[in-house]
Amino acid sequence: MNFRQITSVKNLELAWRRINTGRNLQYKQFYRPLYLAYESGLEENLKALSKHLRGAWSASEAARTYLPKPSGLQRPITLLKLEDQIVYQALANAVAKKMRKKRQEVELNTVFSNVLCRDDDSIFFINRWQDTYVKFQEVCKGHFNDGYKWVAHFDLAAYYDTICHKRLAKIIAPRVSESDESLKHLQKWLGQWTHFDRTSPTTHHGIPQGPLASDLFAEIFLLPIDAAMSKLPIKYVRYVDDIRIFAKDALGAQSAAIKLEQCCREAGLIPQGGKFAIKKATKIGDVMGQLPSLSDDSEGDELEVGNAEKMFRDALEGRPLRCKDKSRFRYVLYRAPASPKILGWCIKLMPLHPEHIEAFVAYFGNYNRSKSLERAICKLLRDGVPHDYVRGQLWHVLARIAGKNTLADMEETAKKEYRAKKNCPVHVWGLLHFLLKCEKGGLGKHLRLIPGSHWIPKSLLPPVFPARAFAPKSVTSKILQSKNFEEGIAIARELRNRSVSLHEIGLRQSQLDGRVQTVLKGLGVIQRRRNHAVDEVGHLLNSRYDVKVEGVWRELLKSEYEHALQLLIEADQCYGPNRSHWLQYQNSFNDLMCRLLICALQSKGKLGPCKVVASNGKRVKFGNLVSSDTPLDRGFPSIALALREVNQRRNKLPGSHPYDEKGGGKNKWLTAQGQHRLKNKLKAAYQEIYNHLKAL
Repeated sequence: MNFRQITSVKNLELAWRRINTGRNLQYKQFYRPLYLAYESGLEENLKALSKHLRGAWSASEAARTYLPKPSGLQRPITLLKLEDQIVYQALANAVAKKMRKKRQEVELNTVFSNVLCRDDDSIFFINRWQDTYVKFQEVCKGHFNDGYKWVAHFDLAAYYDTICHKRLAKIIAPRVSESDESLKHLQKWLGQWTHFDRTSPTTHHGIPQGPLASDLFAEIFLLPIDAAMSKLPIKYVRYVDDIRIFAKDALGAQSAAIKLEQCCREAGLIPQGGKFAIKKATKIGDVMGQLPSLSDDSEGDELEVGNAEKMFRDALEGRPLRCKDKSRFRYVLYRAPASPKILGWCIKLMPLHPEHIEAFVAYFGNYNRSKSLERAICKLLRDGVPHDYVRGQLWHVLARIAGKNTLADMEETAKKEYRAKKNCPVHVWGLLHFLLKCEKGGLGKHLRLIPGSHWIPKSLLPPVFPARAFAPKSVTSKILQSKNFEEGIAIARELRNRSVSLHEIGLRQSQLDGRVQTVLKGLGVIQRRRNHAVDEVGHLLNSRYDVKVEGVWRELLKSEYEHALQLLIEADQCYGPNRSHWLQYQNSFNDLMCRLLICALQSKGKLGPCKVVASNGKRVKFGNLVSSDTPLDRGFPSIALALREVNQRRNKLPGSHPYDEKGGGKNKWLTAQGQHRLKNKLKAAYQEIYNHLKAL
């Protein structure tokens, strides 16, 4: 593999896009504000990263958090720093291209997990798991129906943690010397990202769990085993480390299982004896086992309350009630509206099912206040929850819904927990969120705890910082100068949101890391030198919407040009990482632009009477300007229709209104399909606006 190609700006940008479009939502929750901030100075930061990689760049220390599993044990998640994620994905891009042909021999044939997208240059890296899992289920059923009744269920223990770096490199490039620059860096950086005990030597085993890149490397590590098993006179199917062997008799299943065990042990992998079983299937259910039948993805239509209650109850069994169908259970929690019945069940089930904490938290988003929920969370935190990750999530919910009395009652508990110096950054994040909420309620001064905390909470907490955090030489000025630039760019975005300048917090531009400066310039906190001969608004519209519309916007926008440009920059930065924020900023740009367009058309006699300011001096609402049968709609119907549809969809975002004004249903975030449709509408509208402006 060519190291210069791997570290090229083009490949780093593809890596960045794939990180942002990845469906590993559980992992991305820790980075969304950072993704948005980094995007603000993306081009310059990627150029700097590319140059640094060819020099003295080294991998940063990673952090770990542990998610509870149904077994009572925990699954580790590795939290890589921002540029480490980009570099890791850039390596994965090159490996995916190199290994594509070998992978295609088993993809959707015997192996159904982490199937690569067809196009090497697609911004999407891996196909939707829901689609490939359906195929996995179909193939399993097909083998059963074809007479392969004997089934061996085979699983691996701590699979990601036992992957050998040296063996992985050899599988990727069996004929290449170990001194190859790319492979040498891959092994070195993997060692850094998986080395958490600094008192002991690097183990050279394990890959970070969470990033998309690891899903590819995990598949590649099993390729030789997949190839060996596919040659046997049995049916072999695999989904990640869940392996099924189908045979027509017990001896065939046993022989294949022994072969598989040998292959795994030779690769340094550990079969899970407790989960291994061979049995003769008498019905389809014996073959399928515990396979998810419904997605627990948070996107999707909201359920009607009665239907949600019935579906949720059907997912429970026993006394006391417990979850029997985890797929249906999670499906409902991500889509159900507020319901006293479901809330009551959730409160009882939380202590029994910590592995579903994120689904519980998603459902609790239906409530801004709930005394029963407050009491239940306080009891859980006081009685003791053994999982740090779960405690962190509960503190977050409490910070959001707690009244003043609950804040006062729980403040001391939170302080004691924080003083215990827990190692889980997610736990610390939740604790500090709650303590900052206490400070906002007039209880103590906890902002001083921020500088000494982990970079994860410091990067995620700025939106809840009290106003005094932005005073001269306060917490924010210290964080902005931190060696961890992730913390700095998180503060940079908050400066932009609160309209605070560097001067106001007592800092000069020269005191900051170059990457933080780049982000601040992209956000407009630091004014960059602009070439007024260049139409930057037109350039952004051209690059995002693929329309040639440069050269008219300065004349149209005039004194509002910089304001419009900043809105467009914000929209462009959010396009991939946060579709709904893109829609809000793009609609604001449309609002500003439309008012000036109406004035420009009127001045040339191209539009009938149309007020943008009412007789009382207030601006006419944008929705009224672009509604049906207005002067703009009658004169330029396709432009008005496009702007109207975008504005209407913006009004149906949860960030704009929680419920639809007409139907009363819960509003939904913008989907990728919806964004694509609106983009095409705007593409045609901007081109038409440009054509009319050129003709004036």
